Amino acid sequence: MSTIVALTEGYNSAKVVRELQDIPGGCGGMVLTPTVTVHALVRASLILLTHFRSLIDIEIAKCEKKLEMSRANLQKITKIETQADYQETVPANFRSANEDERKTLEAEISTWQISRGIFVNLK
Repeated sequence: MSTIVALTEGYNSAKVVRELQDIPGGCGGMVLTPTVTVHALVRASLILLTHFRSLIDIEIAKCEKKLEMSRANLQKITKIETQADYQETVPANFRSANEDERKTLEAEISTWQISRGIFVNLK
């Protein structure tokens, strides 16, 4: 935990949550690995600013853009993996890398959807 706090500028504490409903409101997320996502509390700093709604809209737009990119990249990987001769013609190390990338993209999509929902609820 001390390493995570040290690596996150402007934060002095961290906590581990295992369930989505335990993520505090006002957090934005970033996928580190398919099983690890960091959510940072941005609500407190946003509330202090006068253009709260426009800032929320900006964060929602960012989430939507990243969600769109992640979905497009997932679609590319899925298209490659579903080719008829994929298992026979693609070396195992590339198949493994594609599988890892697919899992990461799936985790990113989930995170961007959650983050977008959190920001929408702040409006």
